[in-house]
Amino acid sequence: MDSLVLLVLVPLMLVPVVLLWGFAGCKFDPQGIVTHTLSNLQVTGVTRSSVSLRWTNPDPLLTAFEVERTIDGGDPIILPASTTTFEDVDLDEATTYIYRVRVTPSDDAETPFTTAVAATTGIFEPAFTAVLTISQGNLEGFCLIQRIEPLRLFKSGNEVRLTVRGSTGGDLTIDRIFISRVGTTGDPYDAAADLTLVATNVVVPAGNPVTLDPIAYAFDRTKPVLIAFDINPTPGQGNAIRLEPIEITEGAMYFKDRVAEAAIPDRIPSPATPGVPYEISDSVYIVERIEVA
Repeated sequence: MDSLVLLVLVPLMLVPVVLLWGFAGCKFDPQGIVTHTLSNLQVTGVTRSSVSLRWTNPDPLLTAFEVERTIDGGDPIILPASTTTFEDVDLDEATTYIYRVRVTPSDDAETPFTTAVAATTGIFEPAFTAVLTISQGNLEGFCLIQRIEPLRLFKSGNEVRLTVRGSTGGDLTIDRIFISRVGTTGDPYDAAADLTLVATNVVVPAGNPVTLDPIAYAFDRTKPVLIAFDINPTPGQGNAIRLEPIEITEGAMYFKDRVAEAAIPDRIPSPATPGVPYEISDSVYIVERIEVA
């Protein structure tokens, strides 16, 4: 009789156990070890210095993961994660990284890695270049708005890096540099809502280029771009360099003395603030190179 009871009860006990271990991505192997399996590892974004990942976790109770990163020929690096999305930052440009992900191991669980995926970070590439050769002084206190048309732009990107060049006649000090698209209304030198600070207090030594720190900015080569400069008013610090002439289909430089309007989208004059408009020059000033990534 006891044997008969056992024959009936044992299957009833084993079935729920097997179902429990098999639920939510866990496997019950012949050795009795639990295996938590992640899947569908994908690269969801790549920039010059970051890689974004996403994967599928079938068990919402599991929130501790290990991201393994390797470079060809290098030792693996383990990075902790607590969600099914991960951004790896501060990476090198133009470098291929290989990733795998697993549940963080525990005493009673095997944690196999997912299939590996690879991602190659970007690199800055030229979006605009100009050879500036004509030096000009006495621009202290000027606001210069450099407009560049799509005809002279040849690359889009999500990061921007500017290189500016100084006059051979003396130093140039720029209080503020801003970048933007052109406003949909107003003057041709008015900024759109994406007006973004590039740098402040930039000193450009005479005859030298200065490459500024990159910024996050959605650079669209199909639309005109504005680079706005507030030149420092200190005597002797307004020495610029330019290229001229250029065609109006390629760009123009707008300028006004004794104003600091690089940070102002609706530059004077405007319907609310009448005044003298900016003058125009068929030139490229200060901007030697725009790079994007």
